[in-house]
Amino acid sequence: MTRRRSVRVATCLAFSVLMLAGCGKPDTLGTAIRGQGQELAAIGDRWSEGDDLIEEGREQIDDGNEMIDDGHDLIREGEKNMERGKAMKLQAEEDYRVRTGKELPTLSP
Repeated sequence: MTRRRSVRVATCLAFSVLMLAGCGKPDTLGTAIRGQGQELAAIGDRWSEGDDLIEEGREQIDDGNEMIDDGHDLIREGEKNMERGKAMKLQAEEDYRVRTGKELPTLSP
């Protein structure tokens, strides 16, 4: 074999090996559908996870609104108790004055 022919044969062999290696197993319709199915399943999983988070968020908002309502009730109850307490103190001071004829003594710090 001449040198030129040897180079040509070696080049053809190398090219043939590269062609065969690149082809490997050809994609089939089944492979493509399977890959698409996995991608769609992942999308479905993300959608479901998002839907769950939305529902959890709604429940948290409802719970928070209930806590706010309870807080408003506590504030109203506290304000009423303060008013009743002030009235009770004033009445006790008046009763003391009537009974003793004196002002209520003050405590020195």
